[in-house]
Amino acid sequence: MTPRATQASYGRRQDEARLAAKVQENLAAQGLVKAFRLESSSLASFLERNAQLAASVLRLHFLSALVEHSANMGIYTLRVIIVGIGAYMAFTGRLTVGELAAFQPLFINLTWGVFEFTQYVPQLVQAGGGMERLEEVLRERPQVNDAPGARSLPRLTREIAFQEVSFGYGGDRLSLDRVSFSIPRGRSVAFVGPSGSGKSTVLNLILRFYDPSSGTVTCDGRDLRQVTRESLCQRLGVVFQDNLLFSTSIRENIRLGRPAASDEEVEEAARAAELHSFIAGLPQGYDTLVGEGEARLSGGQRQRLGIARAILRDPEILLLDEATSALDPTTEAAINATLEKLARHRTAIWVTHRLSAAMNMDHLFVLERGRVVEEGTHKELLNRKGVYYRMWREFTLELTQNAVIGDWRAEAPSPARAVSPPELAQRLGELEAEVERQQQEVQRLSAINQRWAQLAGTDRLTGLPNKIAFLQALVPQELQQARRRGEPVGFILLSGDNVGSINETYGRDAGDQVLRGLAQFLQAALKGEEQLGHIDGTHFAVVFHPAGLEETRQRAEQLRIQVAGQAFACAHTAVWLTVSAGVTSVDSRLVDDPRTAAEEVFGQLNDVLYAAKKAGGDCVEVEEVGQLTDKEYGGGICRSPENWVASQQAP
Repeated sequence: MTPRATQASYGRRQDEARLAAKVQENLAAQGLVKAFRLESSSLASFLERNAQLAASVLRLHFLSALVEHSANMGIYTLRVIIVGIGAYMAFTGRLTVGELAAFQPLFINLTWGVFEFTQYVPQLVQAGGGMERLEEVLRERPQVNDAPGARSLPRLTREIAFQEVSFGYGGDRLSLDRVSFSIPRGRSVAFVGPSGSGKSTVLNLILRFYDPSSGTVTCDGRDLRQVTRESLCQRLGVVFQDNLLFSTSIRENIRLGRPAASDEEVEEAARAAELHSFIAGLPQGYDTLVGEGEARLSGGQRQRLGIARAILRDPEILLLDEATSALDPTTEAAINATLEKLARHRTAIWVTHRLSAAMNMDHLFVLERGRVVEEGTHKELLNRKGVYYRMWREFTLELTQNAVIGDWRAEAPSPARAVSPPELAQRLGELEAEVERQQQEVQRLSAINQRWAQLAGTDRLTGLPNKIAFLQALVPQELQQARRRGEPVGFILLSGDNVGSINETYGRDAGDQVLRGLAQFLQAALKGEEQLGHIDGTHFAVVFHPAGLEETRQRAEQLRIQVAGQAFACAHTAVWLTVSAGVTSVDSRLVDDPRTAAEEVFGQLNDVLYAAKKAGGDCVEVEEVGQLTDKEYGGGICRSPENWVASQQAP
């Protein structure tokens, strides 16, 4: 009976673990359970596992009782047999009655010890099942260990390099497929690409959570498999997407970055992460307890706490894994600014799908299906008009969507609809399928909203961003990006001179055909970094940076000459166009409200362009926008010199 009882004890431990996991899972997912009304299905799943555990306990106790009582019954049966055989031997003269009487106390004393021992067998059986579970854990070996003779990793002096690295988490699909690149010391780089392209895998290999299946990951030529993990971790600081908070004080949570740090150093790190004022405002300050069951922090505050840990660690190499992907745009912008300050004078490696964070990096790597398909600076990649250019177009469409129909994700209720308990499956697998279906519904709604953004934010005739999308989304984005770099922004407003006569001669449809051809020609002639929009009628707008007034004028002249040398299809013939251009350049550092500034600038350029065309057209007219000084933008006054153009001086 003992082997069967031991196996039953092992099964009971397994069922206990499943039940505990189910309880923990439901407690951690209270938001999901309540939002989707999953109380009934969660309770049913718990009761099912509880019933399995009850059956396991019943079977174990039954077999344990058999182990104990079968031994006792055996002893009692043996006593009866011995008395019977002894009596028979005494009756036949083979044994005296005295000998039988003397043997009985000996036998009883011996069997009493056996009887006492069998009482503890069930406990030993249950302990044996528990030990088997423990041995399973103890037999596990880490996949990544220090190699024999591994040495400490010295400070990084040259570069981190991947050389023909391939790696997969399991199965036939590779997360990285023969990837090679290098990251020079002190540079800020970003890995971008669609979900599943291998971005986070790059960080996992640098952190040595895994070792590559083939190829090498090196620091200054040293294979990371030949250095100690402790010395590697001392060189690294990580900010994850979801920063875990332990059930202790804020001070101790920050101190995890460097356990030996003093209270003053902890507070200094919090100041650098722009978290000190918030902590100081709490009733218990840095001694406020956080974590499960204690004070709750917002997503942005949790991220800043994670940043404070990294600052306190003072790492040579900073790794950021989707550190702002779950935050709203305003919080994301503030966190990105803090992270950029932290990354100065360090080797910073970002993994993100938010191009608003990646575009300011020194170098970008574009991953697709586990391969590096493009690399370069933001502007270099845009001008190639490849994978990154398509990603950037999707990003600008998201900006257009927010400008035209608002940020629906912040306003839409969650979930999209209430799901009644009878519709829900009783088992975890079916529950996961329901959650996946809801996620697909969210993706479908997102696609619908993007389509509406295209319809509402795109000009029907040319397919380019219209006035609303261009002035309310794309131009403000360019101004914000230029302001972070302290660059002047060039503005060009183009208009065809002889489109009116084409309409009169060939008809309105032919004129529309010419405008479509002009839009396509401008799209092909412009660089990927230059934003193009169709404002209205024959007016097309171009924005780019860095561009002072002279550079903007020269670019407009190039476009005017290129258009003049191009024949455009018109009805059954070809026509030539001339265009006039109004140009200016704005010092982005002096703009408080980018949307208002965009409206003001293009309003002025429209007046200049009208005057130029009235005077004969086919020219480039310069506007020095000095009259735009002292305009109120977003409640503030632009502190401008005599004009905004080509000014590199501090405001």
